Amino acid sequence: MESGASASVTWLNGRPLRHWIGGAPIDTPPSRTVPLAPALRGTIHGPLPVATTEEIDAFMVVVGGGLGRWLALSPEARKAGVMSLSDAIEANADRLSAVLQFEMQLAAELADAQVRRSYTRMREILAESDSGRSPDVPAGIGAIVTSRHRSGKVLMALFTRVLLNDSVIVIKPSEAGPLIVELLVELANTCELPPGVVNVVHGDEETVDALVTNPHVAAVYFDGNPDSEQHMIRLATLCEKPIVLYAEDPQFAGTPLRVLPSA
Repeated sequence: MESGASASVTWLNGRPLRHWIGGAPIDTPPSRTVPLAPALRGTIHGPLPVATTEEIDAFMVVVGGGLGRWLALSPEARKAGVMSLSDAIEANADRLSAVLQFEMQLAAELADAQVRRSYTRMREILAESDSGRSPDVPAGIGAIVTSRHRSGKVLMALFTRVLLNDSVIVIKPSEAGPLIVELLVELANTCELPPGVVNVVHGDEETVDALVTNPHVAAVYFDGNPDSEQHMIRLATLCEKPIVLYAEDPQFAGTPLRVLPSA
């Protein structure tokens, strides 16, 4: 890593990773943890919290409250809330770019361009005449499971698509790249979105399985390696939930999506 990139994230030093549920970070000690990815050690404080099956069950009840608050708004108010998130991303572009440089090992100009494309794409989606409910994906709690490679590239546009689908978000980021996700969720919970509309849980395979199979989760959005994809498809099929495989569409444009319907 270049020294400039390292210096630009000094504000992360000593920061712990935390689940964000219902509009606030979970500060109680996690029941299970795993070591941080090597690249994060020395910058992030403490281990990676792992959301267990029992914790996911409790968290999804709280997230259901966020879904109620979201659906109580008019479609126009929801679009305004998503626009406020795009504004927050633009206002914090330097912080987001610094995290991308640090976490994804990107050059500064590439990280800057990625953030700029992301909030621009959010606004393009909001301006589309057909933005809104998808006939292929049910509304409700959308579980997003993403890889480190994709986290900084498509999440902001994906957030927009899911939120406009009368849904709220619970994202489980890669253990190797959780920082950009947590920062995005923090921004989402400090703008004009109702609390609990955008949530994050950290963890490992147990966390993913618990999230996908939780009965409160209506749909699964996934990007990962082929082996993991097959596992996710099997889980979603067993639970009779559609799974959206968005890796084929880098901007999650939605025309068309690869959606595997429930069994």
